[in-house]
Amino acid sequence: MSKVITNNHQSTAELGDLYIPRLHPAAAGEVGVDGKLGLRNIETTQVVYVKTGAHTVPGQLLELFGNNPILPVAHTFVMAADTQREWLPILLPADSITPNWISPLVCRINASGASTLPLRLRVDFNRPGGRDYDSRPGHQGLIIHLPDDVLVNGVSEARARENIEITLMRYLYAAPGDEVLLCWGDQQVTFLITEANLNPEINIVVPYATVMAARDSLELNVRLQVRGHTGNSTDPAARWSAASKVLAYVQRDILREPYSTAVDPQTGIIDLDKLAGKPVTASVFATPDYFEEKDTLEFFFKATDAQGKISIHSEERTVERFNAIYDFIIPPEFMAGLGQGHAKLSYALHKNIGSTTMYSQAAYASIHGASVEWPAPYVIDTMPFAEIRPVLRDGQAYVPYQTSWKPWDLVTLVWLLPDRDGTVEYRFTRSAGERPENNVIEFVLPAAEIKRFEGRPSEMHYEVNATDGRLLGESARKNLLMGTPWEAMLAPVVGKVAGYHLDPDLVPDGAWVTIPNPPVGQHVRLHWFGPVNRIAMLTYVSTPGDVRIKVPAQYVLDNLNRIVKVYWEVNHNGTPTRYSSVLTLRIARRGTSGFEDVG
Repeated sequence: MSKVITNNHQSTAELGDLYIPRLHPAAAGEVGVDGKLGLRNIETTQVVYVKTGAHTVPGQLLELFGNNPILPVAHTFVMAADTQREWLPILLPADSITPNWISPLVCRINASGASTLPLRLRVDFNRPGGRDYDSRPGHQGLIIHLPDDVLVNGVSEARARENIEITLMRYLYAAPGDEVLLCWGDQQVTFLITEANLNPEINIVVPYATVMAARDSLELNVRLQVRGHTGNSTDPAARWSAASKVLAYVQRDILREPYSTAVDPQTGIIDLDKLAGKPVTASVFATPDYFEEKDTLEFFFKATDAQGKISIHSEERTVERFNAIYDFIIPPEFMAGLGQGHAKLSYALHKNIGSTTMYSQAAYASIHGASVEWPAPYVIDTMPFAEIRPVLRDGQAYVPYQTSWKPWDLVTLVWLLPDRDGTVEYRFTRSAGERPENNVIEFVLPAAEIKRFEGRPSEMHYEVNATDGRLLGESARKNLLMGTPWEAMLAPVVGKVAGYHLDPDLVPDGAWVTIPNPPVGQHVRLHWFGPVNRIAMLTYVSTPGDVRIKVPAQYVLDNLNRIVKVYWEVNHNGTPTRYSSVLTLRIARRGTSGFEDVG
């Protein structure tokens, strides 16, 4: 049985912008660039989103094109449940993200030609400073110089008023749009590289307020890292430049700095591997000249991780006696995420009499160790790959609560089935809340959502955002399979095709189309979908093996010099339940420009 569908082609209508998470913005004043993609866009699955509306109806084919207006990189079919969602996800495959440009990236509805606004995206995978193969501390491709007088005499309050200019030597792969993050002690200065300041020597000013906020230290650490113009970080093995050490006495802090046996006295390094999961102990000696009974001692361990994010562990203790050592424990779960970072150790002494506060000088440490991702969420087991039985009831996913989270941070569970033939996604966001007793946040997986993931490999993770929208981090991925694996639904095979071209003169009696190994005992429908004429042909599969269907020659010739999409679906009670991969054909006679001859 076949069904002829008349031409219903509409004029092109814009569908708005594609939404691309983790798209790095173009630099200010950068013309002809809508955004940038880098390493993070291929290291984990990249999905783009099309806004739904009246133009998205069940059965429609949406295709994503990158650099090639004819052959799509991915597609999705609109299912009935999708019409209730605000956005449709489409995979942007990693192999389609290649330097130097994706131009244009556009999503188009096959039936109507309606499309999103085309995007021109810059692609660059180079890391600022390149790879660091030098074993010395810090990234040796990121070289900074401090003023000579600062190195010799240190920094006083008067010198801080003059501002301190730090010189960054031009590094490998430097480009306009790079962002420098400089740490003066525990304070941060960001600096944007532009065409105007991209010189052999790049000068970065540390303002007076920043110097004063960092307070005093015998060896204040100065270091920096660079985030590239497409979002690439510096080498994961050496995120920061080597630390320069400066005597800072801008606040005249007179209390002795805290100390920790976990810090190597020669190198100033806390080695997480040597700690082997044990806590860090920091100690303060309560001297009789400044400490008195009933004073309050407040200790701070202010850490900056490999990405430049700051977290603080603090603890207060009442002074019960002087000439005593007060120990403060930094728990291993706080330290675990700080590999390739650094920390400032300091304390404040709040006087019981007089209500004044005195501050210590600060000690600094570099933290060596692997940069650890947040652990993946888990479902019914703890294996790296979980098979979930398809049951008609809600399920649960569990997210380990992290020490750096605040109750108002927003935790989003993301369940993604990344498939260039049709991506499926489920998201749910909630506040982190107070830390639960079992250290786990529970998410409900609705039965209807679970059903959408059946039969194909998927992955689950969580991401955490601040209330202002800033991404604070994301977890490792958990691989999942819902039920038993489905057989692949391969694209139809059309006879006499060369490349993606079909000459209608080679099929004067019609085109034979082969459906590879469709499921036995099911109705399948073949779609020959052209802009001028199209046909859908339904057949019942009674025996194993391939099924051959002839498409009448009329539907080939009517679409001469046009693009035709050929695919098939599994049909249950008149409703499509699954779609195959899609074959793209250009109907053209041999000798036409771009035609590939049959070998």
